[in-house]
Amino acid sequence: MLNEKNRNLSSIKKQRKWFWDIVIQQRIGTDLFLQKLLKEGNEATLKLLDEYSELTNPLSIHLLSKSERNEIVTPEKGLSLIRYQIMTKELFDLFLSLFKQTGSNVDQRQKNYPIFLQCAFSTNEQFTQNVLQWIEKRFTNEQLIVIEHFIALLESFNDQFHLQILPNNFKSIQTIIDIAINHLQRSTNTLSIIIRYGTHLLKRIEQYQLKDNIQQFAIQIIKQ
Repeated sequence: MLNEKNRNLSSIKKQRKWFWDIVIQQRIGTDLFLQKLLKEGNEATLKLLDEYSELTNPLSIHLLSKSERNEIVTPEKGLSLIRYQIMTKELFDLFLSLFKQTGSNVDQRQKNYPIFLQCAFSTNEQFTQNVLQWIEKRFTNEQLIVIEHFIALLESFNDQFHLQILPNNFKSIQTIIDIAINHLQRSTNTLSIIIRYGTHLLKRIEQYQLKDNIQQFAIQIIKQ
């Protein structure tokens, strides 16, 4: 099972390596590509390249700097751009500051948690774990609609997240699900979202023919 899992993760890395090493570095040239990217790229480009932080990081910094020169950048605008940067301790703290500035808007909070996690995931496993633990603590005093939105959006994360990151963060995800289940506003919709995510995990591991702790975790949350 472990070998099968490693092969699947290897396939993900090979696909990424093909685009970065062969297409960008060998066929186009990194400097030329970055030059054109900074000249012509926009927020739509960031979304298109969101799995390649080596490219989105400089473009995000460039677009943010450009926006700051031309207009007053709102906290919401800042969050929409820094989400594509490589996370550092300074960027982590900036996220927290922008969270405070937008915290009164429930719709914005729904957006903030997933983009915080996406930025961390695009950087490394340690930041992903730190952000998940931070979100877990914040959700103890969060509205249910925000928590439900976060759980539903977990499906959108790629196979690397679910095969490599999730197994090391079962506790945080389980705690978030428990908070939703025990929330005073819990409804049948809450349970449907959780069951849908558990089913999504089962389908994902079936695709890769994996039968391990991810399956056990998925069955556990469905049974709840």
